[in-house]
Amino acid sequence: MRDIRRDLTERLNVAEVRRNRLMTELTALDAEVQTVKNLLEIEDQRLAPVAHGGANKPTLALEDFIKSYLVAIAPGRRITKCEVRDAATAEGFDITGRNVHAYFLKLQNEGVIEKVDDDSFKLVAKAT
Repeated sequence: MRDIRRDLTERLNVAEVRRNRLMTELTALDAEVQTVKNLLEIEDQRLAPVAHGGANKPTLALEDFIKSYLVAIAPGRRITKCEVRDAATAEGFDITGRNVHAYFLKLQNEGVIEKVDDDSFKLVAKAT
C-alpha cells in the first residue's frame, strides 16, 4: 500500500487556495450587495413622496387644477405644456405629458386657449 499523504496535502493546499479566492469574491459581492441596498434605500426615501402621492396630495382634480393654473398664471403670457406638467407634478399629481396634451387639445377645441407656436399657448377666454 502506497503513502498518499503527500497527494492529499497537495489537494488540501489547492482546495484552501480556491476557498480563499472564493471567500474574497464572496466578501466583495457582499459589499456590492450592501452598497446597492443602501442606494435603493436612499432612492426609496427620495422618491417616496412622489411614488405614494406623498406629502403633496392634490386637492383638486387634474382638470380643475389645470384650469385654475391657467387662469392664475397664464393671462397675458405664453405658457407651455411642460410648464403646466411641472406645476401639476409639484402639486402632487402623477401625470405624463400625454395627460396635459389631451387636456390642452380639449381646451383648444373649447376656445379657451390657442396655440401660439409649436411649444406655447395663450389663454383666450377664462376657463370655467
